[in-house]
Amino acid sequence: MSDRPKIDIGLGDDDDVPRAPRARREIDPQALRSVSESHGFDRTIARVPAPVPAAPSIRVAVDGRTLRATGRTAQMNSKVRPEVREGYQHLAIARGNISIGELLEEGLELLKAKYPQG
Repeated sequence: MSDRPKIDIGLGDDDDVPRAPRARREIDPQALRSVSESHGFDRTIARVPAPVPAAPSIRVAVDGRTLRATGRTAQMNSKVRPEVREGYQHLAIARGNISIGELLEEGLELLKAKYPQG
């Protein structure tokens, strides 16, 4: 501690008194439920799902200039499951490290051939 004298501001000196641990009050679950329901909180407690281990992701660096050089300037965002995204990344790497855009173009051509329009 410091050798400096303390200044008394009239609040009492309880700095040296050790603090007692807070007492944990046990609450009856049925009483808590009835109080909650009487105040409009009648929903059941949602259980947090167990965390799903993250699959290792494959990072393919694509520079924006590369996309412009190939004429790919329109952006198409889509939400997919992580395993679908990784599947596309694995296919792109297996096809010679092509971009996802090229892979989607190839897929579109295959779908057009399989399902010709009228």
